[in-house]
Amino acid sequence: MLRELENPDHALQVTDINTLKRITFEKRMPVDVPGPKDNYYLQFKNGAKQLIFFKKGNHFNLTLMHHVKSFHCDVHHNLSVETERGERFTAKLLIPDKGEVTDETAIGNHAAISH
Repeated sequence: MLRELENPDHALQVTDINTLKRITFEKRMPVDVPGPKDNYYLQFKNGAKQLIFFKKGNHFNLTLMHHVKSFHCDVHHNLSVETERGERFTAKLLIPDKGEVTDETAIGNHAAISH
């Protein structure tokens, strides 16, 4: 899953992290290309116990993992996923951020937090 997200051909960059629910990505476009950027999301659907990747406004929706008990991603792109069977997966997401990443669920969050 991470290998595909980190593939340079996709040119994704992180624009926002909700530590317990979702990571928002933007497709990097050349500076001279006008218009809106494409946004993609890696989201934990707690009710469905799934980790999905999708593009908002488009019917693209890819289930990456079933039977997910918990999901966490910190502002340093450290991911942790635990399954209902107690399996725990951790990894560092090697995708650059846009310089605007904030943790909207953190106590004492400040808009200037970035890395």
